[in-house]
Amino acid sequence: MKQIAVLLMCSAFFSTTSCARVDNEFIVKDPQDLVSSAELRLCHKRLSLTRYEGEVRGKMPINCEGGGAIVVRLSDGRETFCDIGYVTPAAKQTFEFVIDDGQCH
Repeated sequence: MKQIAVLLMCSAFFSTTSCARVDNEFIVKDPQDLVSSAELRLCHKRLSLTRYEGEVRGKMPINCEGGGAIVVRLSDGRETFCDIGYVTPAAKQTFEFVIDDGQCH
């Protein structure tokens, strides 16, 4: 009976630690103050990025393999796209872009 209790405790511990949420950061720097809004589209999810001191940013766990983009809406009504590229789950990643002359780099 004692062995079963120890086994259950170990199983519970490993299942909670191995499934820890890993937030990945997405940053679009806006030195020319051209961005009116930005939306992350990744893993069939959408996240509006938040403006913070000359950039827009957000965090999201990655639970898929594949790609995505940040759709950036400029103050003049145009849109540009920041290609995320290939992502993998459970890896802490930071994606940084810069808006320059209305283009994402």
